[in-house]
Amino acid sequence: MSFYYDSGFSNMTDNFTTSSIIRQPVLVFLFLLGLGFACYGIVLDGPFIFDDEHFIQKNEYVHNADWGQIFTTSVTEGANIEGNFYRPLQQSIYALLYGLFGEDPLPFHFLQILIHIGNAFLLWLLLLRLSLPAWGALAGAALFLCHPVQTEAVSYISGLAGPLGFLFVLASLHMLWQLIHSSSRQTIVWLIASLLFFIIALFSKENMVVLLPIAIFLTLYCWLKNRLVNPNMTLTAIGLFALVAGVYMYFRFTTFNFEGSEVGLTEQKSLYTNNLWVRVTTFTNVIRDYLRLIFFPQDLYYEKQYTAYTSLLYARALPGLFLILATVGSIIAMLVWRKFLEVGLGLGWFMSALAPYSGIVPLNAMYLEHWLYIPLAGLAMPIASLFRWPAGKYAKIALGGIVIIGLTAFSARTIERNTEWADYEAFYLNELNYTDRSARIYNNLAMYYADKQNDEKAINYYKKAIQTHDRYPQPHHNLARIYAEQGKMEQAMAEYRQALKLKPDFVYSLRNLYKIFKQRGDKQKAEQIAQLIQQIRKGQKIRYEDIEPILEARP
Repeated sequence: MSFYYDSGFSNMTDNFTTSSIIRQPVLVFLFLLGLGFACYGIVLDGPFIFDDEHFIQKNEYVHNADWGQIFTTSVTEGANIEGNFYRPLQQSIYALLYGLFGEDPLPFHFLQILIHIGNAFLLWLLLLRLSLPAWGALAGAALFLCHPVQTEAVSYISGLAGPLGFLFVLASLHMLWQLIHSSSRQTIVWLIASLLFFIIALFSKENMVVLLPIAIFLTLYCWLKNRLVNPNMTLTAIGLFALVAGVYMYFRFTTFNFEGSEVGLTEQKSLYTNNLWVRVTTFTNVIRDYLRLIFFPQDLYYEKQYTAYTSLLYARALPGLFLILATVGSIIAMLVWRKFLEVGLGLGWFMSALAPYSGIVPLNAMYLEHWLYIPLAGLAMPIASLFRWPAGKYAKIALGGIVIIGLTAFSARTIERNTEWADYEAFYLNELNYTDRSARIYNNLAMYYADKQNDEKAINYYKKAIQTHDRYPQPHHNLARIYAEQGKMEQAMAEYRQALKLKPDFVYSLRNLYKIFKQRGDKQKAEQIAQLIQQIRKGQKIRYEDIEPILEARP
C-alpha cells in the first residue's frame, strides 16, 4: 500500500533531487529517534528536580493512583500544596509510572523524550501534507526536535504536560486534515476522532485551546490552496472546536479554578496582573526575549524575572511590534495575493500558540522557555518553505550547509544544557548565574547539599532562601531537620514554629513534630498534633492559633 494517499502526500513537489529515504516514514522516524536520543539521552540519568517533588515524589494522589482526586483537584493538592494547575492526564501518567517503577526517574524521562520525538515525527508528516519539500520538512522537524529551548519542556519531568498535550493537538490536526480532504462517509469518523483528541489535549494543559486558531489557519490555508473538499463538514468541525474550547474554559475558570482567582490563573496581585494594558505591553516587550531564545539560545535558565513593562516606546518593544505587523502582513498577503502561504500559516501558528501567554489571561510568570514549545512548530513551516526557493546548484548547497550548521550548533547546545538538567547541583548553580533573588533556588540547592551530608553548605543556602523571601515554610522546615539531626532541638523547634506560622497546614512540619513528641514520650502533645494532621487530611483548615498552645504547653 502506497504511503502517499489522497490526503495531500501525492501532491508533494521538491526542488531537490532526493532519495526515497527521506520520504519513508519508518526511516525518518528512526532518524528522528536517533537524533532525539543523541540530544536527550544524557538526561535519562537525571534526577527529579524542582516541582517534581510536589507533582510526583510527595504527591499522595499519584502514589495511590487516586483517579477521582487527580481529575478534580490541582496537581499539587496531593502534596498538600495549594495551586491552580489542572493537569489530570499528566498526573494520571505519573500515577501509572509510579505504580510500575516507583521513584525511579528514568522511565519518566524516557517517556517524555519519546513523546517529544513522536511530536517531531507528526510535525514532519504534517509538513509533507502541506506539500512542502521533503528536505525542508525533515529540516523543520529536526530543528523542532533538537532546538535547545525545548529542553525545559522535555528534560524537566514536570514539563510533561506541554509535549503530551501537543501530541494530541497534532493528532487532532491530522484528523482534521483527513476531514478537509475527504468527501466520503468517513468524514464523521475524522470529525469524532479530531474532537476526541482535542478533548484529551485539553486534559493535558489549558493552553491546548490554541488548537482552535491553529485549525482555523490550517483551514484557511487549504481553502487558499483550493484543497477544501468538504467545506460544510470543516466548518462544522471548527464550530465544534470552538464549543469544546468555550465549555472547557468556562469550567476551568469556575469549577476548576482552585485558588478562586477573580481573573486569570494566578492569585498574585500586582501592577501586571491588575492591568490588561500593562500585560499586553509587557508581552510585546518580551517578544524580543523569545526571539533571542530562538536564534541565540545561549542563556537558558528556569527562573525568569517578573518585570512589567508599561510602554510600547521602549527599544525592546520594536521586535515585538515588527513580528506582530509581519504576522498581520503575511495573513493579508495570504488572503489578497495568495502569496507566502506557508509563511502566513507558520507565523499565524506561532502567534496563536503564544496567545495564551500574551497577558490576556494573567499567569504566574511573564515569559518562560517552555512556552515556546508549540510556537516553534509553527516556525518549521517557513523554514521548510525555504527549500523551494534556491534555483541554482550553489544556492542549494549554501542553504543545505546553513541548515546543517544550525542543526549541529543547536544539537550541541541542547546536549550542553541537558548536562545541567541531568546534574542537580549544576542545574541550580547555573540558575544562580542569572538570579540571586530566588528563595526556591536557594532552598532546592540546600536540599541537595543536605542529602550529600554537607550541612554547612545546606544551612548557608537555607538561610539565604529565608533572607531572600521569608514567605515559604520549606526553608524553615528543612533547616529544622538539620538542627534536629545535629541535636540542636531548641533551634529546630524555633524553625518548625516559623514554618507553621507561614503555613499552619504544612503537614510535613507537623509530622516531624509528632515524631519528636513521641520520641520524648510526650503522648498528649503527639496525640494533639496527630489530630491536627487528620483535620488537614479531611480538608479542614487549621490556624497557627490551633498549634501554638500545643507547643507552648509544658510536658
